[in-house]
Amino acid sequence: MRQSRTEVAVAVVPCRVTGCDTGARTAVGRGRGPGARARRGAPDVFVLGAVLVLGGGCADAHSAVGFRHGVDRAASGAAAVASAAGNGEQAVWRVVERVRIGRLEGEGPEVFGRIGAVQLDGEGRVYVMDNHARELRVFDDRGAHVATIGRRGAGPQEFEYVAGLAWAPDGALWLVDAGNGRYTRLGPDGKLETVRRPVAVYHLPWLGGWDEEGSFYDQAVTADADARSVLVKMAPPGVPVDTLILPTAKLAMPRFGSMSFPLPFAPRQLFAFDRSGRIWVALSSEYRLTALDLKGDTLLVVQRPREPDRLTAAQRDSIRKYVAQLKGRFGVEVRSEMIPERAPILKWMVADDAGRLWVCATGLSPCETLDVIGKDGRPLAVVRLPAAAEGRPAVRGTRIAYAAEGPQGEPIVLVGEVVTGAQR
Repeated sequence: MRQSRTEVAVAVVPCRVTGCDTGARTAVGRGRGPGARARRGAPDVFVLGAVLVLGGGCADAHSAVGFRHGVDRAASGAAAVASAAGNGEQAVWRVVERVRIGRLEGEGPEVFGRIGAVQLDGEGRVYVMDNHARELRVFDDRGAHVATIGRRGAGPQEFEYVAGLAWAPDGALWLVDAGNGRYTRLGPDGKLETVRRPVAVYHLPWLGGWDEEGSFYDQAVTADADARSVLVKMAPPGVPVDTLILPTAKLAMPRFGSMSFPLPFAPRQLFAFDRSGRIWVALSSEYRLTALDLKGDTLLVVQRPREPDRLTAAQRDSIRKYVAQLKGRFGVEVRSEMIPERAPILKWMVADDAGRLWVCATGLSPCETLDVIGKDGRPLAVVRLPAAAEGRPAVRGTRIAYAAEGPQGEPIVLVGEVVTGAQR
């Protein structure tokens, strides 16, 4: 479906967080102050600057199954890839751990506070954004510390809250410093430059990046009463030239003025930016992935049969406690149809540098396996991880890096090699 993408005013408002991730933490780490560390599996709900943390239980472990798939083409020309559970063999890739960065105690760059984003470069280096220390830490392919860039603040070479990292075609790494309302460019020569960010609202996880033609994209909301979510095209960064209105699911959720309060385990909308020129869209409550081009046209729909698990008594009780907090603190009324009865299926998805989509579809269980979808929508493999991923990984070629938890709950970054070819 083609969507209007002209004459859209973008809101520039005091910075606030929207689109909170209620199914999995978007960053892993341990803060240095009381209450800074969220319980494992608890949703981060940002309300007027305060954080309300509620616990959630875990469902049974996810197991991959063989499946068959077929490709149809809709009247619009979009391909529809439907998979059916069956006895067909599916490739199982595995990740061989190469480097583990992070330790529990002490000082130094390997002690992380809160890992907000991870990236890989073509030379094997690992870039870790610690959003507690407000530092970008760089490690070589063996895990040795190379450099620390930035610190907390609003001055030159300082960061306040970096929501995302993105590689530009010229080899520069761009940091979306939403807290300071600017982009910071880390050039291949190590020099830092800043550009004013024309939008102030940011979403977690961040949606955006560079396309292959050299345009930069960042997520914003429109200034009208609908407050629609849009993707702003910039050329160069900081100079908007076009907008794409993103699809908005009609999700019933409690509201207080302009603020929304996603309930724990409730369906939420997921997005992933593909540098080849696509946006992936999904709902966490069903395994249906839709690829749009950067004009808003549907290119591809990928579906797999998955029945969501029913919530346990403990999980339903956690929702009731949260609803009581909303009513007691803010007077927010929650209608019965807003309260979920089933667990989510999808946690997140991310596109790699080759246009493949990596999907965490483990519901409420730890993300220990990932589904890999090819650029044409066909299922490629299930990937087994050596440790559960706590957030979206960076995948470059056959290398993968992601935030995880160490044996004592310490935040770590795991770097591995993806080994293909096995069958299950």
